[in-house]
Amino acid sequence: MLGFDTTRCPKECESPGPLTITVVVVSAIDLQDGVVVSEQDKPWVIRLHTGRPFVITLRNPPCGPPWARLTSTNETIIVPLQTAVLSADGIQQRFLADGSGRGGVYAVGPGCPTFACPGSPYIGFTFLVSV
Repeated sequence: MLGFDTTRCPKECESPGPLTITVVVVSAIDLQDGVVVSEQDKPWVIRLHTGRPFVITLRNPPCGPPWARLTSTNETIIVPLQTAVLSADGIQQRFLADGSGRGGVYAVGPGCPTFACPGSPYIGFTFLVSV
């Protein structure tokens, strides 16, 4: 029988810390389109298999300019399937994980041709695509 010693506990487990659970609810139509990626996914490397469609949906920042476009950093790995749909609430675009490797998608505000524009909102996502 395998187990662990409950009589000794390192200092970090003496007092419980806060637990945060993020629940994302999507519609059946969103699931047909593939994986849904949003602001909550920013700090993670998102792993997908080739051939997997996904949707990036972002709400506009509460202060400052809205999102203007989403851009793939490597269209041989992350392929746009449609142009971005802009709304008063935010931006949404479908992509396909097409080739294996590391790729990214970033979103920027209006008037920003790259991801390095002072005063423009920016968010980037990293994808690792495998067969």
